[in-house]
Amino acid sequence: MSDMIRYHPAMIGDYTAALATQAARLENNAAEANSLIAGMADFFDTAHGSGAHAQVQQIIQSGIQNGRDVIARHSSVVDTAMQYFAAQDIAAANSFLSA
Repeated sequence: MSDMIRYHPAMIGDYTAALATQAARLENNAAEANSLIAGMADFFDTAHGSGAHAQVQQIIQSGIQNGRDVIARHSSVVDTAMQYFAAQDIAAANSFLSA
């Protein structure tokens, strides 16, 4: 039966936890980037520069949020698939027991 799908619930749990860790790292990257940008505020002290400074902050925040959203969706899909696999296995086992 080489066509069987095999899964390891504990490893999938570890994987989704690792994704949460990656999302937290993105948060740290955002904080570091904001700190660096705040340190460069004097370089943006012109009429056009202050707008660029705000735009840089917005771009970084948007990018970090997009990264978190992707990680969250991926984690959710993996977790949902695991739940479906487990539910199917339980239903199959129950069908043998009730026969």
